[in-house]
This record gives sequence, C-alpha cells and structure tokens, in this order.
Amino acid sequence: MESFKNLSKEILLGADFANTIGGGMSLPKIDLSFTEEKYMAIISVPGVNIKKIKTDIINNRLLVYHLLNLTNDDELKSPHIIANFPIAQDVDVEQISANYNETKLVITAIRKDVSEGYEF
Repeated sequence: MESFKNLSKEILLGADFANTIGGGMSLPKIDLSFTEEKYMAIISVPGVNIKKIKTDIINNRLLVYHLLNLTNDDELKSPHIIANFPIAQDVDVEQISANYNETKLVITAIRKDVSEGYEF
C-alpha cells in the first residue's frame, strides 16, 4: 500500500511538472479574511520560492507578483501577476505589511475608522 501512495504522489508531481514545462503554471492558493481591525491575505504559490514573490501598490491596488525569466541568461524578465487586490477605503496604506511565513506570504492591511456623519 505504501508503494501505491508514493506512485500516486509521483504521478501528481509529474503531471504538475509536465504542465509547467508545456507552458502552464500551478495556480496560487489565496486565503482572504478580515476582522474589525485588519484584512489579511495568506498566499502560497506551488513551484515558486516564496521569497521571490513581490508586492507593490500601484493606483490604489495591491499587486502580488513574481518575475519570470524570458531568456536563459536571466537578463530579460516579465512579471507574472498572482493577485491584484483593490485597496479598500478603510485601509491605512502606510500600515500594509507583507511577511514570509515558511512557505506562505502573509499580507496584513490595518483598517482605519472612516465613519462620517452626524454625532449624536
């Protein structure tokens, strides 16, 4: 039975490898959550070193990406977008943080109070 489990794992890894070689890519896993204090995204990308994932804020959007080599000499690279999140109005952009946690990237965005209106 143990050899069957190993064979199944090898078949799945081989299929993923063949898909990637054929031009396909593994899909990222993105878990989103929020509380009254913060938004959080936990991202893992099979086959990509988590420390090569980058984040940028452009036009009030949070981009999560990594660079793909287009040539053998690593001279020409192209970004591969993993996620493109709009930044909510209640987020303090200065307090968005991204940290590595073993094989995952954890992005935290602190929420600010944007309530407006009349005080009673």
